[in-house]
Amino acid sequence: MRKRLIAPIPPDAPSLDEGWLDLDRAAVVEVTSEDKEYPVESSLISGEMRGWRAADSGAMVSRWRALISRNCAPAVEFQSS
Repeated sequence: MRKRLIAPIPPDAPSLDEGWLDLDRAAVVEVTSEDKEYPVESSLISGEMRGWRAADSGAMVSRWRALISRNCAPAVEFQSS
C-alpha cells in the first residue's frame, strides 16, 4: 500500500473543480450492505458529514470502479472484517 499524508486545503484556496473526475457519471460502486440513512454516495459529496454505513454487522465488501477512458476501468475493492 502506498499512502501519503497531505495538508488540509485552506478555506480561501482557489477552487479545485477543474479537471476532477465527475464521479456521478463515471463511477460504479457496489456494496454488500447499506444503511438507507447513510448511502455510500454521501461519503463522496463535498461538505456532506454523514458518510457511509452498512446496514448489517459483519464483514463488508465495497468495490469502486471509475471509467476513465474507453480502454481503462480501474477498480478498487475494500473488505472489512
